[in-house]
Amino acid sequence: MNHIKSKIYCMMKKVGFDSEQVKFICIEKMPKRWRIILLLLYILVLEECLAYLISTSFMNTGYLPEWNLILCCAFVATSLVYFFRKLPYQKVNIKSGIAFFFIAYLCVLTQKSLVWVVSTFPLTDVNTVLFTLQMPIDGFVDYYVKKYIDFIPVDSLKITLLFYLFLILGLRKNCYRYCGLICYFVCSICFLFYKLPVGEYIITYKNYNTQHKLKNSILFEEEYIHPNKVIVTPPTSRRNLVLIFLESMETTFSDLTPELNLLAKQNLSFGEKRTPIGGGDDVFGTGFTFGAYVAKTAGIPIFSGNSYRNGYKGFKSLYDFLHEQNYRQYIVLGTSIGFAGTDQFLQNRGIDEIYDYENIITEYSIDRRIVENRAFRSVSDRHTFSFTKSVLDTIKEPFSLTLFTIDTHTPDGMYDERCENNFWGANESETYKSIVQCTSALTADFIDYLKKKDFYENTTIVIVGDHNFMGKHLVQNKSNRKWINIFLNSVKVPVNSTHYFSDMDMYPTILSALGYEIEGNRLGFGVNLFSNEKTLLEMYGADSLNKLIREVPSSIEFNRLLWAREHE
Repeated sequence: MNHIKSKIYCMMKKVGFDSEQVKFICIEKMPKRWRIILLLLYILVLEECLAYLISTSFMNTGYLPEWNLILCCAFVATSLVYFFRKLPYQKVNIKSGIAFFFIAYLCVLTQKSLVWVVSTFPLTDVNTVLFTLQMPIDGFVDYYVKKYIDFIPVDSLKITLLFYLFLILGLRKNCYRYCGLICYFVCSICFLFYKLPVGEYIITYKNYNTQHKLKNSILFEEEYIHPNKVIVTPPTSRRNLVLIFLESMETTFSDLTPELNLLAKQNLSFGEKRTPIGGGDDVFGTGFTFGAYVAKTAGIPIFSGNSYRNGYKGFKSLYDFLHEQNYRQYIVLGTSIGFAGTDQFLQNRGIDEIYDYENIITEYSIDRRIVENRAFRSVSDRHTFSFTKSVLDTIKEPFSLTLFTIDTHTPDGMYDERCENNFWGANESETYKSIVQCTSALTADFIDYLKKKDFYENTTIVIVGDHNFMGKHLVQNKSNRKWINIFLNSVKVPVNSTHYFSDMDMYPTILSALGYEIEGNRLGFGVNLFSNEKTLLEMYGADSLNKLIREVPSSIEFNRLLWAREHE
C-alpha cells in the first residue's frame, strides 16, 4: 500500500503539486470542515453516478444528461481520496452486512421506482392521475405491474451491488455509511416532489371534495350553454356519421403519417398552424381518453371524484341529438367498454350496438393469451378496423359509428408485427415510430374502404386524435403540440379554419358538419368552428381557462346538472 501511495505522490509532484498540497489532498491534514464538505460531495456524486449508470446502461431511460459523466469521474477521484486515508475501516460482520445490504436495496429500489413512475406516467396532469387512481383494476394495471416487475427489481439489485461496494470501500465507519443511505433516500423523495406539482394536487383535491360548501362558477354562469336552452335545428336530410378516435395521435407525428397528411390536405382540418395537419389543444379535464371523449361529444371536461360514475346524465351529448333523429348508433373499440367508465357514459344515450375486444376475439378466434399479453387487454388496431368493416357491411342508414384505436397508447405503444416498416427493433422510440406509421396506414385504408360504399357520399367522417401523447417518445422538447382533426364530406364550409380551440369545440362542430343549425353557434363549453365565434381558448387563453375549469367541480351549477337536480 505504501508503495502505491509513494507512486501517486510522485505523479502528483510531477504535475506541479508541492509537499503540503499532497498532504492536504491525502486528507490527513485536512481541516474538519473540508472533510464534511468532501463527505457531502461524495454522497451527492455517488447518487448521481449510480443514477447515470442505470439510465445509460441498464434501462436506457435517458432521464439524465450526458454531462453526468463528469460526476462519475469526480466520484472515482473522491473514492481514491477516501481509500488512501490512514484511518482504519470499521469492520462489518455478516449479520450487519446483510442488514445494510437489504436497507441499501430498499433505498435504491425506491429511487429507481420513482424515476420509473415519473418517466412512465403523466404525473404532472393532476386530473388524469386522480381520475386513473379511482378506476377499477383491469388490464391497464396488470400491464404496468408486469412491466415494473420485469425491470425494476433486477436493475435495482445491480445498482445495489455497486452502491454497497462503494459505500463499504469509500466510507470508513458504519455511521457514515448509513448517513449515505439516508441522504440517498431523501434525495429520491426530493426528486419526486420536484417533479410533482404538489400545490396543484392539493387545490384539485379540494375542488373535487364537494362536501364542503359549493360556490358559484364564473365560467359556468357566463360560458356554459345548455343544449336544451338554445334552438338546435336538425337538417332536413339526415347524414351518416363515422367518428374515428385515434389514440394519442398528434401533429408532432406528422413526419410519420403521410396518409393522414394527405387526407388533411385534400379535405378540411381546423387549427392555427398546420404541420401539415391542423390540431386542437388539451385543456384541464380533457388530457386523457375518457375526458377527451366526453369533451368532444358533450362539450364538458370530466373530473375525478365520483362525478363520472353517474355518466354525466345531466349533460346532453352528440349521441342524444342523433338518437332524437332515429339514428342507428354503433360503438367499436379494441379494449373493454368498461374501461374508465365509458359504458356508464353511453348508458341511455340511444346506442344500439356496442362491440369491444370480447366481440372481436370471438369473431376472429384470437388466442386470448395474445390479448392478455397486450396492454389494457386489447386487440390490435388491424383487427378493430377489420371488424368495423364487417359491421358497416350490414348497417342501415341513417347511422353513426364511433371507432377507437389503441395501438399508439402510452407509454410505448403496442407493436403489430404485420406492420411493414424499417423501424422495428432499434429501441422503444424507433418502435413507436413504426406503430404510428402503421396506424396512419390502417386509417387511410379504412377511408378507402368507406369511399367504395354506396353510403359514402351521404356520410360525414371525422378523424381526431383523442389527446396528446402522454409518453416521452418523439415528443420531448417539442412545443405547440396538438391532437389532429380531419373532416371529410362536411356539409358546411368554415368562415375561418384557423381557430385556437380545445376538445370541447368538437361537440358543436361535428353537429354542424352534419348540417345542424345551432343558435349562437355554441353548445356546452364548445364553439362551432365553422362559425366566426371566438372559442374559450381565444377569449381567455390557456392559463386563465384552465384555472377557471379547475373551479367547476365544486360549483353549484355543475353539480346541479351532474346529478340532474338541485344540490342540497
